[in-house]
This record gives sequence, C-alpha cells and structure tokens, in this order.
Amino acid sequence: MTTMAPPMKSAVPIPVWPMPHRFTVAEYERMGELGLIPEKTELIRGEVIDKMPQGETSQPMRRSAEPTLDRTVSIADDRAGAVTGCVGR
Repeated sequence: MTTMAPPMKSAVPIPVWPMPHRFTVAEYERMGELGLIPEKTELIRGEVIDKMPQGETSQPMRRSAEPTLDRTVSIADDRAGAVTGCVGR
C-alpha cells in the first residue's frame, strides 16, 4: 500500500481572488476625469462606492432612523445636563 505525503505549506501567502485595490484620491479623480467610473460614486477608505440615491427611495430609511437618532441625542443631552448642570437644549 502506498501513502501520499501531506501537502506542503507555502511560505508565500496565496492571494484570494478577486483582490481589492484601494485607490488614492488622486487616482480616483483621474479615473473620473477619464470617464472610467460613474459620476454618482464616492471614494470611502480607498474603495469606490455607489452613492445612495436621494429622494423617495431614501425616505423610508431616513424615517426609520429618525426615532433612534432622536433618542440618542436626547440621552446625550440628559447626560450632559446631569454632569454640567445645564438645563434645556
């Protein structure tokens, strides 16, 4: 009976495909000038991201986030008032 040797471990890491490429602001602006990326994008942490559409499509998300934001601001105001002695907004 023959046995197989265990696979060898590589000293060099094998890249995962697809590999992301982070862009600088200068690269992003140049690609925009050349028309290589759509206008409705933005550069976030080196990644080209589609901008969120404005108008009716973004309204449901905004409406669902407002109560949470209001509570957060209210709690922060209450804590600031308790610590500093401030009253009101």
